[in-house]
Amino acid sequence: MAERADGRSIELKIYPLFSGSPGFDGYNRWVLVLEDITSRITYEEKLLQAEKVASVSMLSAGVAHEINNPLTSILTNVQNLISEIKDEEILDLLRLIEQETRRIARIVKELLDFSSSQRNITGGTNIAACVHNVIQLIGYYLTNKKDIHIKVEIPDHLPLLNISEDMFKQILLNIIKNSLEAIVNSGEIEIQAWEINPNNVCIQIKDTGVGIPKEILPRVFDPFFTTKDSGIGMGLSVVYGILQRSGGNISIKSEIKRGTTVILTIPTFRETKE
Repeated sequence: MAERADGRSIELKIYPLFSGSPGFDGYNRWVLVLEDITSRITYEEKLLQAEKVASVSMLSAGVAHEINNPLTSILTNVQNLISEIKDEEILDLLRLIEQETRRIARIVKELLDFSSSQRNITGGTNIAACVHNVIQLIGYYLTNKKDIHIKVEIPDHLPLLNISEDMFKQILLNIIKNSLEAIVNSGEIEIQAWEINPNNVCIQIKDTGVGIPKEILPRVFDPFFTTKDSGIGMGLSVVYGILQRSGGNISIKSEIKRGTTVILTIPTFRETKE
């Protein structure tokens, strides 16, 4: 199998035309078959990723539920001690325990979000409103940390999305957060959306960050895979899981020192008539 410069995968097969002695002219003959298997490989990769997500989802749900109860007990007791104790040295230690306990709680929440199969769609979600809301949420980071400009091009006439507002915001936050972290000092994030057909909308988030190495790109949706010093590597896995349950899709293109483009395909909302 060979990969072309344009990214397509070609499989080469050679078969003997017949077995036994050579032909009448003394030559052996062979059949050469060249097959474009790009679509097959893409499908197999998606199937493998879905299987990974499903298996880790089951494990995550069980682990998260088991951790939640004792974690709540620890946090409650620590907070009670903080309100009662006056010794500053002990208080510092208790606050550290509280901080780390809350960090564990956030990880547990990510695991539960990852394993959740609930869609909670009561109505369609407005793309532009959600995007602007998320940008407001990260506004402090933008003004105090880095010189990053966010450009938004979303037409007003786009249909609503068939995904809950909370889930869509979670998708956006995860992807934009990755883009912010990928931009070293200054750069741009461009968010565009357009209607592919009456049933689907495409949302593209493009940054001018450091990019993702080619050898790492196939693993970015793997649960617990991360190249960062902090985090547990669940962000894009959560995004992938949400989109799969919503009938959507995600793909990523990236080039070192030139940035990353994330492309989301999400079904449009259709009201059911009773």
